[in-house]
Amino acid sequence: KHATTLGGNCLSMAVTAKIFEVIDRDNLCEHATTLGEHAKARINQWANSPVLEVRGHGLFLGLSLNAKINASDVVRQALDAGLMINATQGNVLRLAPPLTITQTELDEGLDQLESILAS
Repeated sequence: KHATTLGGNCLSMAVTAKIFEVIDRDNLCEHATTLGEHAKARINQWANSPVLEVRGHGLFLGLSLNAKINASDVVRQALDAGLMINATQGNVLRLAPPLTITQTELDEGLDQLESILAS
């Protein structure tokens, strides 16, 4: 006999299998890698940016900000502008867009973030 609260069940296992099927079918790992490199390159070109380092893999990125910038304040300003990001460790912005994001949508979000960080 075995019981578990967080263990797999038939429905969750079927959904998980389908998710991996879609990720593979739509080449979402390659898509995330390509767009992640695009995002890193764009962020590294921002003039007078408080971003000290961009790290991460694919579309899951962390932007280390200089100590003068409070990442939580940036998150609030971004949310007011309709951009959902997160802050960690006090001075790190976390970007985690969906794997299905288009380059146009990513660029729009990066434009908003660049504008917020420049102000």
